[in-house]
Amino acid sequence: MKRERNLDLFHESSTMKTDIVEKDGNYIMKVEIPGFEKAEIHAELVNDYLYVRAEKPDTEHKKGTIIQRERSNRYSRRYYVGDGYNENDFKAHFENGILTIVFPDKKTEDQEKPREIKID
Repeated sequence: MKRERNLDLFHESSTMKTDIVEKDGNYIMKVEIPGFEKAEIHAELVNDYLYVRAEKPDTEHKKGTIIQRERSNRYSRRYYVGDGYNENDFKAHFENGILTIVFPDKKTEDQEKPREIKID
C-alpha cells in the first residue's frame, strides 16, 4: 500500500494578501482569497482579533501517486482590531476572489489626544 507524502509546508498558511484603508470613519479590508467559494470562507471575532479562514475539503486522487502537492486547501489569518467591537459592527462581501470587510473606526476623540502620564 502506497502512502501519500505530504510535502505541503504551508498547510496552515497566513499568506492572505490584505490591503487595509481608513476612509470616512471606517476601515476597509480587502483580503485576496482566490480559488475559494463563498461557502468555504469564514470570518469570526474572538476577543480583540478578527479571524479569517478559507478551507476546501481534501480531494481524493484516484489515479497516480502524489509526489509533491503545492496547493494548500487551508489558509488562515488573524487581524488585531481592538476592543469594543461585536459581530454586528462588521459587514463582509465576497466577490471574484476578494473578501471585503468594512468596520467602523472606534477611536474616540479622547483616545486621539495625547495624554501625559505623571511620573512620580
